[in-house]
Amino acid sequence: MSSEVTQMHNLAGSAAEPATHATDARNTKEREGRIACLDGLRAFACSAVVLLHCYIYSGEPQWRIPLGRFAPNPMRVFQFGNTGVHLFLILSGFCLFIGIARPGREGTLKVRQFLERRFFRIVPAYYATMLFCLAMFPVYGWVAGRTGVHVEPPGQMPGAASWILHLMLLHPLLPSATFDLNGPFWSLGLEWEYYLVFPALVWGFARFGPWKTLAVLLAITLGYRAVALLALGKDHSFITQWSVISASIPGRVAEFGLGMVAAWQLARGRLRVWGLGKIVGVAIVALAAMVGGMKAAPFTVFGDLLWSMFYLAILMATLAGVPAMTRFFSLAPLTWVGERSYSVYLIHLPLLTLVAPFFAARFSGLALFGALVGVMFPITLLLATAWYHVFERPFLKGMPGRKKRASNSVLPAPVVAVSNNS
Repeated sequence: MSSEVTQMHNLAGSAAEPATHATDARNTKEREGRIACLDGLRAFACSAVVLLHCYIYSGEPQWRIPLGRFAPNPMRVFQFGNTGVHLFLILSGFCLFIGIARPGREGTLKVRQFLERRFFRIVPAYYATMLFCLAMFPVYGWVAGRTGVHVEPPGQMPGAASWILHLMLLHPLLPSATFDLNGPFWSLGLEWEYYLVFPALVWGFARFGPWKTLAVLLAITLGYRAVALLALGKDHSFITQWSVISASIPGRVAEFGLGMVAAWQLARGRLRVWGLGKIVGVAIVALAAMVGGMKAAPFTVFGDLLWSMFYLAILMATLAGVPAMTRFFSLAPLTWVGERSYSVYLIHLPLLTLVAPFFAARFSGLALFGALVGVMFPITLLLATAWYHVFERPFLKGMPGRKKRASNSVLPAPVVAVSNNS
């Protein structure tokens, strides 16, 4: 078993042996409360979202491979970058629950302290990005006036109600406010709603066990999505459908629950019992179902859950000690990006909307996509590093309960991936 997985078992209170390579750089990270392979998964998730937006802003270019009458277009894979959010949701459920999932600790959550930690974990960087986006509006206008290049902001200027909801992290409750100011903010509202219901989910796991609780969450999610789809029909905008179906906690709570089940299983040493065959089977079934429904409507009853099952299988395989996956997601470049993934997620779109029009005036198609990726990733990582050190790390050190329970800290990523104590 790899050192990262061993450390995860230690955090969960299992009987796994402690890591032996004390001088390894990854173990140093572990002693600081981070799990390298989880950072790698966060890096994968946030990179998928960034690549999606680069793909969209380059006009969704095609690259046809001549294979008879099929001529597949590999570039289409980038249109699924939004599914990185599903991985974030799984990681959030897993990382928030792993510290209190082990036997004897179920139901011991201190609600006030938990919400205080969550507030200081995500809000400082979020508010800083709100101010950054607000300051960028006159910049967009100035650039357009000086260069004649039209720059489309990453979201509309919020109205009074939208500002209030954004400050409260409840903006997905108002469909017209969901994508205001900065589009990716929608998932932070979803994450905050999860924090509010998390104590009830912890109680459910402790009182009824993981499978009965997950069954209830699946019933809530599938039932809600079915009713919402019937109620909305085809007469509402994409934004309204997204806000009501995909940005609401009833429509996504089962995805968080899947991550919590993985934490419960790991805390009891049961994750490896699944075996690689079953894990791969879950991934194949979920992926096959998704491929079969690619031409369906963008909003379906099962769509989001199938993607989450796919990413759950990846998480389980990584944690169950599949060496190749654990080593891959523990690579130093991935873990470095993963540490900054929350800031990357927050600021990448305001930067992209400013840069993309200038590149679009000089490039097109695949060349434009390559230019955006080649320039945007370094710029975003540079600013995200500054964001991380100014608006994330200082608050991690001073959060309530941090010193008492630092050993349980497992820090997920953006949006959605923040741990119980990080």
